[in-house]
Amino acid sequence: IDIYAEGAYIGSFGEMHPLITKKFGIESRVGFFYFYFDELVKYSKSHKSYSPIPEYPGVKRDISFVLDKKVEHEKIKEAILGIDALVAEAEVFDVYAGGKLGEDKKSMAYHILFRSPRRTLEAKEIDAIWEKIVKVLELKFKAEIRK
Repeated sequence: IDIYAEGAYIGSFGEMHPLITKKFGIESRVGFFYFYFDELVKYSKSHKSYSPIPEYPGVKRDISFVLDKKVEHEKIKEAILGIDALVAEAEVFDVYAGGKLGEDKKSMAYHILFRSPRRTLEAKEIDAIWEKIVKVLELKFKAEIRK
């Protein structure tokens, strides 16, 4: 298969025909690809971002809560990440609606990662931020924290 970017040919990929591989004594399927690097670079993004591997360990905690079904994940994530600079990630890993929750409710669960680029965090720091997260979820989204 030939690959083009804005009409310019930049390379190909595919699978070798079985008759060709058999002539070389290869019994299995063989894939190939090649690119004209100079052409490929012309169409790559000019901005490269890089984040070094964190030097200090992060701490991950999970939180689960019930809230109105209409509340969007992005709003929750944005609120959690905005609470403190030490909140590095907020990743939803479970969403459930129905059953005993009622038609207008859903249950959500998040992994929340705390990390500092300069030092190892202490439990009391994480606990203080955790309390803020719980308060924001309860006040802003009227969430009921599941324990």
